[in-house]
Amino acid sequence: MKTFTLILLFMSLSTFLSAQTTVDIIRDYSIQIRGTEVPAKGFEIRKPETAYDLALNLSYLNYVSEGIKREFLVLPAAYIDDKPVGPDQLKQLPISNIEDYKFQAGITTQALFGALGQYGYLDIKTGKHDLLPVINPDIDRK
Repeated sequence: MKTFTLILLFMSLSTFLSAQTTVDIIRDYSIQIRGTEVPAKGFEIRKPETAYDLALNLSYLNYVSEGIKREFLVLPAAYIDDKPVGPDQLKQLPISNIEDYKFQAGITTQALFGALGQYGYLDIKTGKHDLLPVINPDIDRK
């Protein structure tokens, strides 16, 4: 009986001393969604002068079509030339510098961008890319 108790005590101590403890940490990598100070109720679509105005117009269209219940408009996830931008950069980009834009909303956008995708995705192309110099073969031959 003493041997059995001693073995049991030994196994308990070895299990206790060699047991590993783990700590699970949940990290929140989501982007905080911030509404604009533009009320959704009574908003009227207007001719855009900047990319910010364009984003507000598209946000309102999404607000109406999706039946979003927020007091203020929320800007979509915005990218200019494949780089994420915020409201300040959108306000600095005149509409005349926009070559093309694409707006998406819906389940696919929500899957790609999480909670922020609920308010859409705006991809703006300015057409200002680093261009390679053009070589004129007639000039180079002289």
